[in-house]
Order: sequence, then structure tokens, then C-alpha cells
Amino acid sequence: MSNEYRLNDGGEKRKHPRFSTSNSIEYVLLDENRNELERGEGRTLDLSRGGALLETPHHLRGAFVLITILDMKGKTIEVEGRVANSRKPGHADFYLTGVEFTGSDDEPINDAIAFIKTFNRGLKVMIIDDDPTTRSFLDRILRKQGFQTWQAQDGKEALEQLRIAQPDLIISDIIMPELDGFKLFTALRESRKTAEIPFIFLSVKSDPVDQLKGLRMGADEYLVKPFVAADILEAVDKVIKKTERMKGLKNDVDIVGNLSQISLIDVIQMIEFNEKNGELFLLSPSNDVTGAVYIHEGRIVNAVSGNLDGEEAFYDLAAQKDGFFKFYIREAAVDDKIGQENMTLLMEASRLADEAGSLDARISAMSSPLALSAPDIPDDVGERVSAEDLSGILDLVRSGKSAAEIIAGADMSRSRAASVLADLIHCGVVAEQSAPPEELQ
Repeated sequence: MSNEYRLNDGGEKRKHPRFSTSNSIEYVLLDENRNELERGEGRTLDLSRGGALLETPHHLRGAFVLITILDMKGKTIEVEGRVANSRKPGHADFYLTGVEFTGSDDEPINDAIAFIKTFNRGLKVMIIDDDPTTRSFLDRILRKQGFQTWQAQDGKEALEQLRIAQPDLIISDIIMPELDGFKLFTALRESRKTAEIPFIFLSVKSDPVDQLKGLRMGADEYLVKPFVAADILEAVDKVIKKTERMKGLKNDVDIVGNLSQISLIDVIQMIEFNEKNGELFLLSPSNDVTGAVYIHEGRIVNAVSGNLDGEEAFYDLAAQKDGFFKFYIREAAVDDKIGQENMTLLMEASRLADEAGSLDARISAMSSPLALSAPDIPDDVGERVSAEDLSGILDLVRSGKSAAEIIAGADMSRSRAASVLADLIHCGVVAEQSAPPEELQ
């Protein structure tokens, strides 16, 4: 079979197609008498009907090798071959071992090629859930969109399958027997091979505490059951796009991006994951600097925006939707003025943006001065908003400012000022003046 697959660097044409893969494989090294010399694990880099090229942790010294490949259904595919050569390319920390297949039976080789060819086609998603109905539902809608999928019924089975091959995305339930989703996620993040696989949590728990736990651990999305096909497809699309956009953060180079394509919150999450040091500058659409976020080993230590610094400055910058960002990877010599963890900051920034956005159009349309329309603050508003923030906004209302002037002039982030003002308008404490101020006095 050596004329069908030449294991060298000469670039000769091969009679049969070659498929590339990063699947983990197991091998048994044999001597001339088929006595076992050692067992190990490597990766199949190239595979054809004639032979294979393996990446192995050390030089394979032996005559024959038995390669074992497992497909996602647990089927074992075994192929025996002769070790043709084993070398270490350049300064690599692995060896490339050429194997020339010696068996006359092509069926196992064809099975292996068929499996790898299918596995390499399209993005791969691993579905983990102890409920077969949920697994079937996710499998059906994802395959319709062209994804390659395979399933596991709990975290323990998932870990076993991940030894065989790695997906582009994992979707996992949280409450499962044997090994739950949280423990599975922790195990994956502790391994260099699986630490960067994007991860979506599924759960019947809608409690914000559980959602916060999942996101704080570093998951990319958290979906609450029940959900419809559009929900899962939207989450998958978001995670994949974010992963593609942020691949550059793995390299120690300056990074530039467009805030209309990726939000500041997404940028921060990727910087945190890679534990970078640096200064993240935000710019307006006309390239004027609007503020900066300072980061040490992935944690936000300070931020500045206008006359604000610290947490309120960060909330101000997180609300910026247009313009650009520039991240410079370097030591940031600034005081640590933010004591909150990143996830707490990001969750609060998202909450403020959502609350302000719910009445954004209404506030923007208020061009006339605002005034108090009720003397008392409802108890629920007093519980949600600090006395200091309430006092600051109400003082500006009493001074006859418009909504835009109040949001711009408050001694807090624009998103917090808009959120507090929206709350006061919604409960009827503040309203637009219907007559000139002198007629109200």
C-alpha cells in the first residue's frame, strides 16, 4: 500500500483523499513479534486508506502500532500499521509519526474515514441533558441548521466522549445525575484542552442567583427552560459570533473593534477569560476618546468617563453603543478604585441599560422641563434606588431641567440617571411640565 500513501514531506500526490482531524486516538506500540511495548494517546492529523500521520507526545520506537479510534456512538475502529518514521519538527513539543497501514481489510479504514469526514463537516455541537426529549429537540433543530451534533446523558458520559473529540460548542443542562452541569463546566475549564470551548447552560431554574452563578463561572449564555427553537438558535449564533470576533484576544497584540458589532461587556468577558493586563479605550464614531477601563489580570480595577471614575464611570461606558474600542496590552499604573467582581459590574451595567432602555423613547421625547407631580416616593422605589441617587435626581428636577439635561448633568452614570428618572416617571412622581414654571408657582 506504500504506493497509495507516501509518508514523507515530498508533496507527492496521493491516490486516495486525505482527511484532517484533531480527534484524540489511542495507540498500542508493538515490536516485530507483536509484543506490546507501550500504550499512549495522540492525535490523528491525517488519514487516508493507505496510512495515517499522528501527533504523539514522544518518539515511537517500535515496528508496528495498533490505532484505536472511537466514534460518538461508542463504536471502536481499530487499524494496524507499520511505523514508517517518527520525527520532531522544528521546535515543536510533539513528534510526527507516519504509519503505513498493513491490514488487507479496508472496512475498518473506510469506517474511520467516514467518521472523520462526517465529524469535520460543519460546526460541532455537543448536547448534554438527562432528558431524552430535550436532547432530541435540540439535535433536530441544530441539524436543520447544518450543525454536526452528538449527545451525552450526563456530565460523566460527556467527559468520556470529550476524550475522543472536541466540539465547537457545548450545550448542557445543569441538574443531571452522576455529574451536574456546574461540576462538568469546572472540570472542563481546569483542562487546557477544553478550557476554551464555548458553553451554554440550560436550566429549569429561573432564579437570578443561579443565572448569576452560571455566568460568573464563565459560561457564555444561560437559557431557562422551556424555550423555543428561536431561543436556542439565537443563543448559539450569538456565542459563535462572539467567539469568532474575539479570537484575536488570545494573542498579545493590540486589539481594535467596533462597538456596534461587539459590546463592551463582551469585550470585558473575553479579556477576563484570558487574564490580560491593559488599558481599554472607548472612542466616539468620530474617534474622540470617551473614556477608559483599566484592567489587571482580567479584573476591572478602574474606569474613567468625563468627570466620573470608578464603578459609575464603567456603567457610563457600558451604555455606549456606537464608536470603537482599542485595547492596549500593557501594565496599567492606576489606583484600584473598583472593589466589585467583574460579573457583578457587568450584571449591574446590563440591568441599568435595560431599565433605562425601557423608557428611552419616552424620555428622549420630553423636551420641556420636568417637575414633581406627587409629593411622596413609593416604598418600592425607595428600596430599589439609593437615597443619594434619588436626592441628586430630584434636585435637578426641582431646578427645572429637562430629561436630557438631568441625565447629562447628574453626578452619576448616564445609564443610572436614566434608570432612576425612568422609575420616577413610571410611578408618577415626576412628569413633564404642562405649563410654564411661573404659572405653576
